[in-house]
Amino acid sequence: MMIYKSVSWISFHVFVFFQCFTLAPCEVKYELEFADSIMNCPDFNNDKIKADTIKLGLIEGEDGEDSFGLNGVLEVCVPLDDEYDLPDPVSPVRPGGRNQHHPLGPIVVIDVCKETEVACDPVMQADMNLCKSMKEENVPWDPVFKKMNVSECPIIEGSYEITNLILSMEPFKGCLSRDFCGYYSVKLKIVNKLETLSCHMAYIEIVEKQV
Repeated sequence: MMIYKSVSWISFHVFVFFQCFTLAPCEVKYELEFADSIMNCPDFNNDKIKADTIKLGLIEGEDGEDSFGLNGVLEVCVPLDDEYDLPDPVSPVRPGGRNQHHPLGPIVVIDVCKETEVACDPVMQADMNLCKSMKEENVPWDPVFKKMNVSECPIIEGSYEITNLILSMEPFKGCLSRDFCGYYSVKLKIVNKLETLSCHMAYIEIVEKQV
């Protein structure tokens, strides 16, 4: 991934400013662009969940406009099922007299950071129990579950074809402004107990374009 030099960045915005405010009225818009593939995290061997053939690209959406989407095969080489630890004898007792069990995994962990010339600055981190999230439609990976035709755990071993899966841009609309322009890396891990089962990355860019 190429990081633009600061001089080029300044020159571009000076050009846009000159175009918009001295020559003729113009508008700008902000768009989210993806790299064309999902990558393995550096120094991590994805031998349990493989996404080597999955590609990102433009596909035609239901409204006729081009959208970013996924195509390829997701290979699950180990079963994914919810696991719980032993009841905590001092934990609060639920109605009905049963102690709480604490989920151990699998847990989906998402890390987003902004790429700079010297580092990758953390922007957001979130995690959620994979099996529990299947009951919620507002999680980012819900369309993946639907394409895989799974609605509950366990997720059994197998090859799951992902065809024309459109990526919704709704979660990112609040970030599409000049303040957020730049390159970002998105890391997605699946962790079970203390073991990392998979680690994949994708790069995105928020860009300013003249209308």
